[in-house]
Amino acid sequence: MMMQQVTTIAEKKDATKVAKSQLDSLTMRMTVAVLRKALSDSDANALTLWKVADSVCRCLRSMPQTDAIVSALYWANTAMAYDDDETLARFCLAKAFEALTC
Repeated sequence: MMMQQVTTIAEKKDATKVAKSQLDSLTMRMTVAVLRKALSDSDANALTLWKVADSVCRCLRSMPQTDAIVSALYWANTAMAYDDDETLARFCLAKAFEALTC
């Protein structure tokens, strides 16, 4: 009886790790897709790019921190500082995109 409970707990922990890993992977793919869409949209104004940068930051903060994610977070946060300058915000988001896709 006790061995069966231990096995069940171990299986649940493994399932939780797998689910977390899959969620992280999905979050990363969706973040990259949002960045790609925002960068390709020539009609996106500075406020729209600020909203994208804010969303990217929120998503990436929940991810395990790797060098690429830390770099992308830096660039997304920097893009938020340029809420009145579309060109600089777009440049920073492009850097964040580059950090996540290289």
